[in-house]
Amino acid sequence: MVTTIFTEQHLASRDIEEQTKVEYRQNRVFLWVAIKSVLEECLSAWAQMSGTQSEDFIKRASAARSDSVRELNRLVLAAYANPLGLKAVARVTQLGINACRTLDIGLEALLDYPAQESAGRKMVRPALRIDWALGGLAEWPEAYPFAFEESMATGLIKNRAFYTTDKNVRKDITAKQIANIFCTTDEMIESLEAKALGSIRKSFKHSEALDEYSQDFLASH
Repeated sequence: MVTTIFTEQHLASRDIEEQTKVEYRQNRVFLWVAIKSVLEECLSAWAQMSGTQSEDFIKRASAARSDSVRELNRLVLAAYANPLGLKAVARVTQLGINACRTLDIGLEALLDYPAQESAGRKMVRPALRIDWALGGLAEWPEAYPFAFEESMATGLIKNRAFYTTDKNVRKDITAKQIANIFCTTDEMIESLEAKALGSIRKSFKHSEALDEYSQDFLASH
């Protein structure tokens, strides 16, 4: 069962959304709009396969997902090719990851969770909740737990809010809260984040150096 909504508050600012625009079917549209169309087509293709023999269904459903992922990747790469600010890069990344994850979970649900047979009882009717402004999943409250969640017990309920998009701004989530989710220490989270930020800064410095070289080269020719 698929439920779709559109939460305008989850959109980025107009300026950021403008930076994500891509060419799609002879029109230049916001990335989230193009992603919405791709996901809708895949979901529609899956729905039309109802009643198909199991073996054929698996092949066709997987093929539909693969075709959609290829198109999503093309759109995301096209968006990355735009002159993006840091917040626009984050927006493109969020949309791309969420869209692909939506198709992954949707296919798992269609195939009745073949990898989760020992995790617990099956859902009577899997529900997929999509927010187009987020490029896919808005929430997945009945999802089977990951392996690292097995030891969390009531801790998972306490931290469930941080599995949703209610808090999608990094500054609103403490390192301690992230550490609690992954059963590690806040020092480990801070160390990993520091290394990641260091790599990003190094990449940008390299990019700036290339820009300066290009300007000098053009000026001398």
